[in-house]
Amino acid sequence: VDGLKTRDQFRDQLLQGGAPRSREDEETFQQVSFYSYLRSLPPRIGGDAIGVIVAQGEITGGDAQQGRVGARTMVELFQRARQDDGIKAVILRIDSPGGLVQASELIREQLDLTRKAGKPVVASMGDVAASGGYWIAMGADEVIADAATITGSIGVFGLVPTFEGTMEKLGVNIDGVATTWLAGATDLRRPLDKRLAQSLELVVNSNYREFIGLVAKRRNFTPEQINEVAQGRVWTGAQAKERGLVDTLGGLDAAVKSVARRAGLGDAYRLEYVEPEPRGLNRYLSLFFGRIAAALRTEFGLDSWLGNRGGSASLRRDLDLLFAARTNPLAAISYCFCEPQ
Repeated sequence: VDGLKTRDQFRDQLLQGGAPRSREDEETFQQVSFYSYLRSLPPRIGGDAIGVIVAQGEITGGDAQQGRVGARTMVELFQRARQDDGIKAVILRIDSPGGLVQASELIREQLDLTRKAGKPVVASMGDVAASGGYWIAMGADEVIADAATITGSIGVFGLVPTFEGTMEKLGVNIDGVATTWLAGATDLRRPLDKRLAQSLELVVNSNYREFIGLVAKRRNFTPEQINEVAQGRVWTGAQAKERGLVDTLGGLDAAVKSVARRAGLGDAYRLEYVEPEPRGLNRYLSLFFGRIAAALRTEFGLDSWLGNRGGSASLRRDLDLLFAARTNPLAAISYCFCEPQ
């Protein structure tokens, strides 16, 4: 900064440097409001644009909600960017610890399709771009991370929440008759069947191999080499650069310059954020149920219960993850349980 001044001192400086203007009650200077100044400038709506799509939060299927990256919404945003002739390139700004594998792959495919449509794509990593957040970056022409970005965490795990212990505490026993073991294997009120656990382990291992193979192909390594830096390990952006997991260190400005160069835009371009279109009913329903959830938390004292225990942020994060996987309880998830300090 150039100096530290009070409001009155700053006004005196403007009086000395500005064009004087007299009023009956005070000495002032010629001035114009910020909005009036903007209205006097020529419009800059036209011209080539760089589309910016933001992926912030946990990756889930369906539509995006606050704090979550919805795969269906991301597909729509990339489709809009591809169909908009004014958008010549796309930046995907990632700030996500990951989420559902299938949803991550759907988003990554959109980056591939955008590149094949002739529009360069650069992935710009924010504070966290790990696990599924790193997965979706593999569809970009270039991956740029900040030196302090938390990234990597190349790994997959399976999540099957069961509630047999809760049911037992409530004194409720579950029983039934079925023609095959698989018929009741997905009943979350019962312990996880060992045969189903083995099947899920096969799915997780398959997804991990797919993740490894994808990174190896995009980063020009062998799967064995990627496995050495994978297995869920977390790296800073600087460490990831040393290991070949990202291309360049830098922020959003570096991503803008890179994608503009790739698209041949020179200095004549503008940024255009491609954002979800507001949907009235969904907005009001989200607000309505959000208030209900807040009332229930207050009624049962969940917030105070979490607040009185160490690691409450981790507890909240884990609860959010369970909530995100509620529509697919037998889920394979690529998620980084990491917290930037």
